[in-house]
Amino acid sequence: MKYSIDKLVHKDEFNNNFEIDLGGKNLIITGNNGSGKTNLLKRLYASLEQRLVSTGDNTLTQARQRLNEAEQQLMSRLPGDSLYDYYLKQKSEATRLIDNEEKFSITFNDERNFKISIHERKSIIRFFEATRQASIRGDGSISGMDKLLQEHKQLSLTKDSGVLFERYLVSYWNYGLLQKGSGNDIESERVFSWIAKINQDLKVLFEDESLTLDFNLAELRIYLMQNGKSPFRLDQLSSGFSSVLSVYADLLVKVELEKLSRQEISGIVLIDEIDAHLHVTLQKKVFSFFNSAFPNIQFIITTHSPFVVQSVSDCIVFNLSTLESMQDLSMYSYTSIIKGLLGETSESETLKEKIKLLESIFNKQKIDVVELKKLVSELEPYIDKMDAGSKIKIALAQNKIIELLGE
Repeated sequence: MKYSIDKLVHKDEFNNNFEIDLGGKNLIITGNNGSGKTNLLKRLYASLEQRLVSTGDNTLTQARQRLNEAEQQLMSRLPGDSLYDYYLKQKSEATRLIDNEEKFSITFNDERNFKISIHERKSIIRFFEATRQASIRGDGSISGMDKLLQEHKQLSLTKDSGVLFERYLVSYWNYGLLQKGSGNDIESERVFSWIAKINQDLKVLFEDESLTLDFNLAELRIYLMQNGKSPFRLDQLSSGFSSVLSVYADLLVKVELEKLSRQEISGIVLIDEIDAHLHVTLQKKVFSFFNSAFPNIQFIITTHSPFVVQSVSDCIVFNLSTLESMQDLSMYSYTSIIKGLLGETSESETLKEKIKLLESIFNKQKIDVVELKKLVSELEPYIDKMDAGSKIKIALAQNKIIELLGE
């Protein structure tokens, strides 16, 4: 079963009140810089941990019952009573939970069974920050499957399991070779079919059909091979690919070591700035890639990228700057998404002029790709200091360069 959020309700003292009806769909959160996207994700994650990961019954109804019990008990007790401090603490915790819940309310499709599923390690709650990088490490050794399983059991499912990814891949590959050598073709084929699926996923991410995974038997390490390039390891990826692999490897290891299929594992995964460090072509596919790889997980992400917003159809898009919800922007142009969803803040006059020049070159009937590429290369070093609108205009220009040069 897919466990998910049906509705989010937010209220605060600044009248930034909103409701998001999700009905279990994925959620893309957009908005201007400073609109609070990251804070919203962090607050949501804290609420999910409190409601689902922590032990006990933390629903609003139960909190009100505990508050009422504590108040009744405190009326008949005085400081110094052996249970006075106990009920005082219970009152404080219940009041805090009620206050948080009334300001930030989450409705699940099946909260009770979702919580049970999490504690049975069949569902997960994960938060990936914008600064994520893959923590994949290989130690040049082969571990038994039972040892890896025990190591994973020591990790909370809210923590990163990706650190075990290469060790698992090396050990599983070696297991497949041993099965093949002993004549167990059925088991060997099952192992190498699983490895082939990972290989295919990486081909999609790298947009390279020549990419293959290679098991270096001398080093007991995994290498990626591409035509015309030197072999490289999983811990030698660029920041963009490392950002994507940090999510993929973590979820895949959780699936495998909990003996689940990709279709079985359920839960909620939060990803801040899913487009961070990604080339335009990867921005177009990263969200749909995760959604296809783990179809029973509800993804809630933040982004500045119109390419991400346009890349999937069955999701809710929420603009935190305007507090508006929209559905299915996959048929809209990138320009329409920029104008409708993402505003601009103040920029230096020099930058404004360069962005205007970029737009004028971009909008010409016959684009001078050399001039466009030169201007983009001048602007790229300052992209982290730009507002969302400027970043997206550069991304559009990068995309046009790729189209014109066929890169």
